[in-house]
Amino acid sequence: MRKKLGEMLIDAGLLSEQALRVALKEQQRYGGSLGRTLVELKLIGEAELVGVLGQQLKVGTIDLDTIEISQSVLAHVTADFADLYGVVPFAQPMKFLDVAMIDPTNTTVIDELRTRTKLNIRPALAGPKMIERAIGKYYGRGFSRFYGDIPLALEDGPVLEVEKSDNEPKLDDLIVEERAPPTPAPAAPKPPPIPRSAASAETAALERRIAELEARVAKQDALIEKLVTALVDHGMADRGDYR
Repeated sequence: MRKKLGEMLIDAGLLSEQALRVALKEQQRYGGSLGRTLVELKLIGEAELVGVLGQQLKVGTIDLDTIEISQSVLAHVTADFADLYGVVPFAQPMKFLDVAMIDPTNTTVIDELRTRTKLNIRPALAGPKMIERAIGKYYGRGFSRFYGDIPLALEDGPVLEVEKSDNEPKLDDLIVEERAPPTPAPAAPKPPPIPRSAASAETAALERRIAELEARVAKQDALIEKLVTALVDHGMADRGDYR
């Protein structure tokens, strides 16, 4: 049974259990693979990590920082493909193409490269940061988009159980951005002035409406007075009730 990555690094004397706990907690919080997390936290050097993985996988390793790759070799792999899968071709001896990979066990990528290049692919292991630097150097990509890492088969679950607290600070909480002051909302436009002729027409209409209401009220008062007079004449009410 293949050992997990953390166990291999502890057995090799490259990592302590306490450091592994820190890396596992960081991995649970922000995601990604354990190998990348260890390198980013500087708990282990990338060269040491690649060396342990190379022995475990029994594949060769390559230091891309110490060689210069020709454009004729790089032309076999497009920038998009290199950026997506984390691969960099570095040599072409005869009918072979030597390719640095984050995961040299990924047969799907190897088969695709073989189909595209019509060459026999020989994978070599390189660290994730080294791959990113090479892609930036040779393909002009400032930051690689790929999220793969060193062989995931070696990281099939945490070695140690780590409790995750919801009260732990998130990365976003630790970043303070310098923000520009908010732009004030534009003032609501003032309504255009009503033309004098229109104002006069509205005033006249309002006066007519008032006059109609006053005439209606006067008519109702006259009807009420007639009703009360009839009631008084028949002895059913008196003027005091009306008042």
